[in-house]
Amino acid sequence: MDEHNDSGHGANNTRDSSERSQREVISNPLQRAPNQQTTAADEQKISHHTKPILGIRLWRTLVRPRKWRNVSHVNWVEKATLIVAILVLGVTTKQALIYSRQADLMEASVGQNERAVVLNQGQLHGMIESNRINREAMEVVQGAVISFSPGVKATEVFSPTDSGKVVDWQLSVPFSNDGNTATKNGQVNWSGRTMKKTIPDNYAFPDVDPEAGPFALGPKQSVQTRPLLVPVGAIQNVLERREHLYLYGWATYRDRFTWTPNRRTEFCYEMVRVSSLPLMEKIPVTDIEFVLCKHHNCYDDECEASK
Repeated sequence: MDEHNDSGHGANNTRDSSERSQREVISNPLQRAPNQQTTAADEQKISHHTKPILGIRLWRTLVRPRKWRNVSHVNWVEKATLIVAILVLGVTTKQALIYSRQADLMEASVGQNERAVVLNQGQLHGMIESNRINREAMEVVQGAVISFSPGVKATEVFSPTDSGKVVDWQLSVPFSNDGNTATKNGQVNWSGRTMKKTIPDNYAFPDVDPEAGPFALGPKQSVQTRPLLVPVGAIQNVLERREHLYLYGWATYRDRFTWTPNRRTEFCYEMVRVSSLPLMEKIPVTDIEFVLCKHHNCYDDECEASK
């Protein structure tokens, strides 16, 4: 009887131990009986029950719907993680707003700088233009300006054998410095020509004497060109309208400003009236008139443009 009971208790104990082992194996698939082998299906179950990474758990914690009132047990780690995530999100949002505001301020500052650059460029161009105008005004007001005059001076030249007979006229052209500064490196040359017809438009105005003479004039000073002898017969032909008498020439010089270029003045005059000829008497020649020619009267860059 006792043996039978002991045998029954042993069988019960063996059955209980086997059931516990099976439950442990089912509850923890990582544990296997020594005589059991791990299959592919078991490995898939093991990998399925592997704990996910922290990021996935945090995402599941944030998106998983919860009924907070019905929860009897609070996971404090998840709650703290959720609070930290909310705080980080708030701080990140605040920083994004701050950065956005800073970007707006920087954009406004860039716009102001661009406007300031445009304004400064305009001011710079204005200063340059003002400086140019002031220089030009100084050149006009203070610079040397050589001008020729049609008030030609004529003097009779008498015969050395007959003191009462005029054989030539001595002509000279007055020119002056109309500026307020002296000239530098002045050179002047002029010529006289008689022609049967009026001077043509394409006339080159060649120098009769290739050698120019130097001059230097102070402010508001005047002087005469070297005299040019014209036979009294040519003057008689002009008086009788058979010929034309032309006087022409040029002057080059510099003024006292270092930034200005070389200056040039050209002139051409025609004799148009002679009232009488003092051929036999020593009478001053006063009643003559010269006028400007159609060409070859210019200043500086105008002279280049007229050629």
